[in-house]
Amino acid sequence: MQSTSQVNILIVDDRPANLMAVAETLAPLGQNIVKASSGEEALKYLLQQEFAVILLDVQMPTMDGFELAKIIHSRPATCHTPILFITAISREEMYVLKGYSVGAVDYLLKPIVPEILLAKVAIFIDLFNKNTELKQQTEKLRALNQALQEKEQEIRRINHQKELILNAVGEGIYGVDCQGQTTFLNPAAAQMLGYIPEEVIGKPECLILHTDFINNQNQASVCPICASLQDGSVHYNYDGQFQRKDGSCFPVEYISTPVLEQGKIVGAVITFKDITERRSIEQMKENFISFASHELRNPLILIHGPLDLLIRGTFDQQPEKAKQMLEFALQGTERMMELVNDILNIQRLNAGKFILNKKLCIASDLIQQAISDVQSLADQSEVMLKVDPVLVEIWADPNAIDLTLTNLLSNAIKFSPPHTTVCLSAEVIESPEGFPLLFQSKISLPCLLFRIEDQGRGIPADKLEIIFERFQQIDMSNSREKRGSGLGLAICKSVVQQHDGFIWAESILDQGSIFYFTLPLIDME
Repeated sequence: MQSTSQVNILIVDDRPANLMAVAETLAPLGQNIVKASSGEEALKYLLQQEFAVILLDVQMPTMDGFELAKIIHSRPATCHTPILFITAISREEMYVLKGYSVGAVDYLLKPIVPEILLAKVAIFIDLFNKNTELKQQTEKLRALNQALQEKEQEIRRINHQKELILNAVGEGIYGVDCQGQTTFLNPAAAQMLGYIPEEVIGKPECLILHTDFINNQNQASVCPICASLQDGSVHYNYDGQFQRKDGSCFPVEYISTPVLEQGKIVGAVITFKDITERRSIEQMKENFISFASHELRNPLILIHGPLDLLIRGTFDQQPEKAKQMLEFALQGTERMMELVNDILNIQRLNAGKFILNKKLCIASDLIQQAISDVQSLADQSEVMLKVDPVLVEIWADPNAIDLTLTNLLSNAIKFSPPHTTVCLSAEVIESPEGFPLLFQSKISLPCLLFRIEDQGRGIPADKLEIIFERFQQIDMSNSREKRGSGLGLAICKSVVQQHDGFIWAESILDQGSIFYFTLPLIDME
């Protein structure tokens, strides 16, 4: 029985001896080898099975390798199956080019070095397995997404039917008569709209909810509420906008349901909810998609490009160049790991799944550990590290604080010119006078104040408030070269907040930046 881990490899050659020789060469790979002695027989197998790679002889009677390759790549089911031409005859450049023109990924001339053939085929086996796994995961995600959408649609429909009564307190409920005049609104609706009920009773709903409809001669076609009053049907709007008393607008999702009495339309009830928070979440999702499309694509290109060249055999005769290509790919994987780790950390922190293991720690030990963690980066960047520790105990998670300090120190080092100094210090603060007036009410005292100062290019003043948000990066001259995931400072902020501390930054362009964060000093007795 064929193992589920095996893949199919098709060998096509009209000479049995060649078939046997290639099959024996590939035997160490432990895969399912399928042999075909003609193009017709190969096509029969291709209709029945899926193959990771096809090893195809050029010179064959009836249907040569070029014709067979052309047919294979004309079929949607096999158009992406990689083909390796193997021949001892057609060595001329025109034949090699013809092989590539019909879709071959490589053109091997006999005698073939077994190790080279095994290495090339092994790569395609690995690619096939990864593609198969990706297809399976994609199909699972598609099925789950479809099921989720169906469930969401079902839940939304049921909720909209029941919320008219059951969830009246949590949602705005607005009633009108058959003329569209306001008859009532519940406290939630009054609060969202900024009115007291007496101010709107008897007034047209279009004048209150969305004034852009009031002068429209074809109101029923554009206003779902007016349409309910005319056709007696329920109208949904998942992307609406209502106006407050002060003239400002907010996004809403609402349902207009006609009220029937003995078959006659006597009014309508509008149930609505403020979806500002949902829009914020959607914007957050869009930011993540934008981040993924830009930041994850670059390391993927860095991985794909070198590997593609290696697979094609471009550097088979240049081992040093091949090694350099692998180093580029390794850099890409390291970058991907850094991005994924940052994404996981911020997700765990925000979801409350990043469990803090707080204990009594000595601040100087935490500082020395962080310095040790970034020393090699500082040496590579020719940046000096200056430390001014303090011997004081704090109640904190040492790993989380180390993550915060190393993030801040790494940023300071990355954006500091060579032969400059990054300083890390800490001091006990017992009065609020040492803090900016804007932050004094936000900081618990007494506290331990950490200070990370660099002599780098600085941060624009209008960016200081947003740099601690997710996916925020300062786009300056060499930011592409030194940019991170856009999550490091967000992670720092989340860690400090979970320790009941506060974090902020000060900066002067072309002179440097100072990052501060506090940790409260708690009496444990």
